[in-house]
Amino acid sequence: MIADIDRVAEWMKPLSRLRIPILWRPLHEAQGNWKENSDGAEWRKAWFWWGIDGPEACVEIWKVMYDRMVNYHGLTNLIWVYNSGDSLLWYPGDKYVDVVGYDFYNSSMEDMEYWYYFMKEHFPGKLLAICECGSIPLLSEQWEKGLHWNYFMPWWDNARTDNVNSSEFDSKEHRNADIDFWNDAWNCDFMLSRDQMPSFRD
Repeated sequence: MIADIDRVAEWMKPLSRLRIPILWRPLHEAQGNWKENSDGAEWRKAWFWWGIDGPEACVEIWKVMYDRMVNYHGLTNLIWVYNSGDSLLWYPGDKYVDVVGYDFYNSSMEDMEYWYYFMKEHFPGKLLAICECGSIPLLSEQWEKGLHWNYFMPWWDNARTDNVNSSEFDSKEHRNADIDFWNDAWNCDFMLSRDQMPSFRD
């Protein structure tokens, strides 16, 4: 594990020297379907290896990674993104996290509101993000409801986007972020594109 962390850290060092920030979201969706006081049913398990041994082990992995990347390798350009679930036992702690987010797929406005205010309550002072999303309500509608996310990342339709020469590549009917979603997003005056962001290298 340390060798893997070191390998990734070496890839990041040139970006760190150039002061290019990285949204670093390790160990994503660690909780999976795990529930506190679970009856032990197989479906109530974490689905990735980093969560399979439960929250204490996962938090320890996170802290080892943080220490190795920040204190040993000196990476100062990492923005640490924690992928929340409904249990606070998985949270590494404020010292180790900059952004808290959730993954939304086929979510209603009620779902979005629940998770936004859950995170706002339990992780005060942290930036809040839509770490991954499939079909979700329009961002303009969420903003009107007071859901002021700091960033979002739609999950792409791989079959349509892996070949830029295919007719499907130009389709406006993407499952996770269709043309209506993007038109709405870019018509919002609160939306910033990368070219509008301040330079971190000045």
